[in-house]
Amino acid sequence: MDFRFAAARHALGHLTPEEMIDAAHETLDAGGFTPALGLLAYAQPLRWETDPLFESALKELSIEIPDRQGAVRLVAIGYARQIVAGSIAPKEGVFAINRALLYEDSSMRLIRGFVDLAEEWWDISGSSTISLWEAQTVEYAQEWLREHAPDEQSA
Repeated sequence: MDFRFAAARHALGHLTPEEMIDAAHETLDAGGFTPALGLLAYAQPLRWETDPLFESALKELSIEIPDRQGAVRLVAIGYARQIVAGSIAPKEGVFAINRALLYEDSSMRLIRGFVDLAEEWWDISGSSTISLWEAQTVEYAQEWLREHAPDEQSA
């Protein structure tokens, strides 16, 4: 998990201690290292232990915890990127966006298309229809990223 995406999920209260530890391992595996990141990778999955280490690692990596509005945007971008990259199934990604952001006050305008897609996914059956909707969901996520994260397409 990208550490900026993790920081955004943390700002919304959606990041579990296990996910903090996994993000630390992934960052270390990618060649990043800070003292707090190293400690976090081997921490017990207890919030009182992981939260301060995670926040220290963010500071050491010069990653700011976004405000709620920024976090909503970054979480939506993170899941949309995963849909496009194929690291999450399109249906799973759409539902993840909805679960994470549907009840955030500032999110509805931003995620309206993903909400509509989630409603459509409930009515889909048949493998040919599913394949078509998967392709349409990926296409929508690509278009959405071009509009909402034009400078971050390759990030």
